[in-house]
Amino acid sequence: MLKSAIAASLFAATAVLAQSGGPQINTPGALTECQPVLLTWNGGQGPYFVSVIPGGQPGAAALVDFGEQTGNQLTWRVNLAAGTQISLKIVDQTGNTNYAQAVSIQKGSDTSCVGKPVENGAASGAST
Repeated sequence: MLKSAIAASLFAATAVLAQSGGPQINTPGALTECQPVLLTWNGGQGPYFVSVIPGGQPGAAALVDFGEQTGNQLTWRVNLAAGTQISLKIVDQTGNTNYAQAVSIQKGSDTSCVGKPVENGAASGAST
C-alpha cells in the first residue's frame, strides 16, 4: 500500500514538473478493448514520441509504442485487456516528457485485437 502511494506521488510530481513548456497529452474519456480512441496532444516541439505505459508508473517500459509522430493526434485501436490501468506518455524532440492521468480499460464486446500488435493504420498521425 505504501509502495503504491509513493509511486502515485512520484508520478504526480513528475507530471507537474514536465508540464512547464513541454508537450501536453490529453487523457482519453474512456478506453474500451478493441475500440478506436483518438489520442491528442499539443505544445512542445515535434516530432513526438507517444507510448502507453502501466498507469502511474513513469519509469516502466512501454506496453504500446507508437513511435515517432509528426502530427498532434493518432487513432489507437485499444489492444490491451480490460482492467489494465494505463497512462499515456509523450516526449517531444527536445526531450520534454509528460503523462496523461491513469485510466482503466473497459471490457468490450470484441476482444479479437487484445494482445496483438498495433494494426497497420491503427496508429496514424495527423496534423490539425
